[in-house]
Amino acid sequence: MHRALLIVEIQLYIFNQIFKKRTLYALARTCQAFSETALNVLWGVSEKIKSPCKVFRSRFPR
Repeated sequence: MHRALLIVEIQLYIFNQIFKKRTLYALARTCQAFSETALNVLWGVSEKIKSPCKVFRSRFPR
């Protein structure tokens, strides 16, 4: 692996271009050097999805 891929800022730039959860999950499992950054991006994607869901829940109570 090229040393540039070990730089967290470069990983973040690359991983933030990926919008499929499945791909981020695969990156997290593929390489120990990618794991932490990929999981952080994956959790960030999950949090972005949760915010609109909270709005809908508040407008449409059960």
